[in-house]
Amino acid sequence: MKLIPLTVLLVFLNTLAALAQSRTTNWGASFSAELDKSLSRFFNLALEEEIRLVNHTTGFDRSVTAAGVDYTFFNRKIKLGAYYAFMYVYNNDHFLEARHRYYFNLLYKETVEPFTFSWRGRLQGTYRDENRGEYKINPKYVLKNRFQIEYAIW
Repeated sequence: MKLIPLTVLLVFLNTLAALAQSRTTNWGASFSAELDKSLSRFFNLALEEEIRLVNHTTGFDRSVTAAGVDYTFFNRKIKLGAYYAFMYVYNNDHFLEARHRYYFNLLYKETVEPFTFSWRGRLQGTYRDENRGEYKINPKYVLKNRFQIEYAIW
């Protein structure tokens, strides 16, 4: 049984070396605050503010303000969500650019002790300001999937 926590630790440390996006900057920081409020047994309201810094935390990358609502059903295993986010992004032309993003989530979660398996599908649309640059696709739509496994150590 001592092998399972060691294996989980090694997998976690291995994922730290993987890069999700390549950037030419060195390192940065991300600060966020989230407020969740249960409106009823099935509805939940979420507000979030996030700030990302780059270039050894001396440069501004983006600010994201998001608000959304979730609906949970089927014994709290399935969750539907609709969100809107206003983004203020430092773009490739070295200008601050406003973007509007909306996304819809579908989440399914199953727990088999000590593991929790979850899948999230997301349809996301991003609108950019045409006055700040020329974009081949505006709005840009993306379909994302995420599969996650959690292990409860204690």
